[in-house]
Amino acid sequence: MTAMQSVADALEGVANWRSEQEAQRQAEIVDVESQLEKLTAQLTELQGKIESLREFRAKIDERETDEGVVARSYDAIFAALLGQSAGLNDRALELAAAEEARNAQVLATLSKTDLAPLIQEYNQFKEQVEPTLAALPESYRGAIIGHHQGVVGRIRAQLAEALSEPIKLEAERIEFELVFGIDAPNGAPELLVMVLPVPEAAYTDWSDRPEDLCTYVGARVVQAVYEASKQTGPVGAQAACGGHQGLLAIELDLEGAKPDFAQSLLDSLKVVLMSAPELAAAGIGLTARQVDFDLLLPPELDEEES
Repeated sequence: MTAMQSVADALEGVANWRSEQEAQRQAEIVDVESQLEKLTAQLTELQGKIESLREFRAKIDERETDEGVVARSYDAIFAALLGQSAGLNDRALELAAAEEARNAQVLATLSKTDLAPLIQEYNQFKEQVEPTLAALPESYRGAIIGHHQGVVGRIRAQLAEALSEPIKLEAERIEFELVFGIDAPNGAPELLVMVLPVPEAAYTDWSDRPEDLCTYVGARVVQAVYEASKQTGPVGAQAACGGHQGLLAIELDLEGAKPDFAQSLLDSLKVVLMSAPELAAAGIGLTARQVDFDLLLPPELDEEES
């Protein structure tokens, strides 16, 4: 016969089950609370990251897209021009060497013509007569110098004819650039700034160095500037030259100039530079490029003004 369970035992079993269920429920509550605490901490961290990203995005939106472009452009322009300046100077040295060789050849040729006695007389004067001039009576000295000047004049005339044409350099053609900007804050041009691929020494040391290809380029550009100012003003314009970053710079006050001065300058530069025989003979080309005026100002100066 199966043992019978008492009601007390049955209820005790239910009480045990209930205790087990309660323990399981408490364990689940602790686990859930732990996970909620972790997720809440992670959510707080994510919200902080989201807020930081939103603030960074706002700063990106506020940042100007052209930040640093002016300074980089300034550096790029002058780096390019300095490189071209070195190339132009090298071509000037090539041309000077070729001209020196041509001159020596011309002198050698003339010394074999009917001019030979005059050249011999010139050399004799410089070596033997000129050192004694101070000791001669003034009347003799005047006569001798007058005769010598006549000899020099005849020699120079022959040399000028023989050297009248610019020497043509047998070399690959090289293209160079000049840049210019026009300050026109209210629409009317106020100031022209030009920078050439020419070493500043061509102007700053002009009295201590011979004329060369760099000098010719600078002179032709100045010619074009004055041609443009004749057409569109300003009346009586005077260009100011100087050095900047090792390059030749030209400035012109444009107060009173017409609004189309820039186009007039481009046209004048094209005509003058393309028709210059000495530049063509040297195998070089020079073109003008207009850039924003601020790109030709030193970045620190531009920041101070703004």
